[in-house]
Amino acid sequence: MSKYKIRNSVDQHQHLFSIKTANKKSFMNLKLINKFISDQGKIISRRKNKLKLKKQKSIAISIKQARILALLPFCNNIK
Repeated sequence: MSKYKIRNSVDQHQHLFSIKTANKKSFMNLKLINKFISDQGKIISRRKNKLKLKKQKSIAISIKQARILALLPFCNNIK
């Protein structure tokens, strides 16, 4: 056997973000948005999300829209 691992054709990191970027109602999907917010209410970085740039920008915009519409808090002050 070779000491190098053979990669499958399927990407090992599957993206959680399954909504198209053109979807205007993505800020209403709070179950999906909560996966990209930390316990403190911050947006999780691209490195941890393993998202492409375009998807990360669209999820950040939808999080900000949900905050403006008071669907999400701006900060979590749970002690």
